[in-house]
Amino acid sequence: MKHGSQSMNKPYSITEILSELEAWATSTSEITIGQLVKRIGERGLGLVVVVLSIPFLQPVPMFGMSTVIGAVVMIMGLAIFLERDPWIPQKFAQRVIPTKTILSVCTAGRKVFGFTEKFIKPRGRFMHEGASLKKMSGAFIFLSAFLLALPLPIPGTNMPPAAAMFFLALGFIERDGYVIAFGYLCFWVTVAYFSFLAWASYQGASYALPFLQ
Repeated sequence: MKHGSQSMNKPYSITEILSELEAWATSTSEITIGQLVKRIGERGLGLVVVVLSIPFLQPVPMFGMSTVIGAVVMIMGLAIFLERDPWIPQKFAQRVIPTKTILSVCTAGRKVFGFTEKFIKPRGRFMHEGASLKKMSGAFIFLSAFLLALPLPIPGTNMPPAAAMFFLALGFIERDGYVIAFGYLCFWVTVAYFSFLAWASYQGASYALPFLQ
């Protein structure tokens, strides 16, 4: 079933949504991923991606959480691509997100978006209103989330795909074609970075293999 356009077009600012989410988290002892998606998913699938991307926009790795959140964002990206409501497996929907994490995200998010909303505005309509480019954004969010979900024990592998997800979704919400274009740039930088890691790993394995035989 295609998701309705009413909630997507309603003029909520991200800071207002984060303030509402913070008030909800303060009065709730436990929040699951399913509850979070249900709470704010009606305001746009992109907002779910933005909120879930924020914790990974820093160099400190979050082992375990990146795999779970990456899998959830993959579903969001696929839903944007297909223009359908997201379906979350019960296994992931029941995973608890610490209330402290939600509050930290909201506090940091309001500070960031309180500043960025002075500059981010609807522009570059063809980048966010064209059906094909909207689907491409969904596909790139899906692929970025896949890279985030990979259980790689390498520092610095969370931030590049998270940045691509963040800016693609932010541009999608705010209808800012320039931000979406920057999200595309982040995506291709991420692809290049992970391609280099794969090449370096292959070269290292090829060099070490003769000594192990």
